[in-house]
Amino acid sequence: MQHLSKVLIFACFVTIMGCSGKQLPPDLPKLFPCKIIIQQEGKPLADAQVFLSPVDGSKWNATGNTNTQGVTEPWTQGMYRGVAEGKFKVVVFKQEIINPPAETSSASGQKTEEPKVYNLVEEIYSEATKTPLSIEVSSGQSEWTLDIGKAVRKLLPPR
Repeated sequence: MQHLSKVLIFACFVTIMGCSGKQLPPDLPKLFPCKIIIQQEGKPLADAQVFLSPVDGSKWNATGNTNTQGVTEPWTQGMYRGVAEGKFKVVVFKQEIINPPAETSSASGQKTEEPKVYNLVEEIYSEATKTPLSIEVSSGQSEWTLDIGKAVRKLLPPR
């Protein structure tokens, strides 16, 4: 009897959570867990943005940020855990900003130094049309380790 009451409580909890959650899009495909490890010169690349661009032109892209071990577990459309089945180009992007704009009053009249923005990833990896990185997500494979080559620190021109 005690087991039955636990099952009923769990069923009620699932029903309540399911009803209170956001409605999933009707055309959302099945999503698979996906773990990508990004390395640079064989070492984990932390704090990088990773974007999975569908090769077939599908709208179901996925994004994620790497942790200190270089690991990301992308979310489809940034909202749904997992990645749709298919082939994806992998875009990796990381920048460093020196002297970010300070929040100052425009009335103060103080001139602030322009921020310096550096790309920390080779440009080829930061564009879906150029990146050589790709993965194919399916029920069979769920983890990839990708290396983006040498470390760079390229100053971008001011805006």
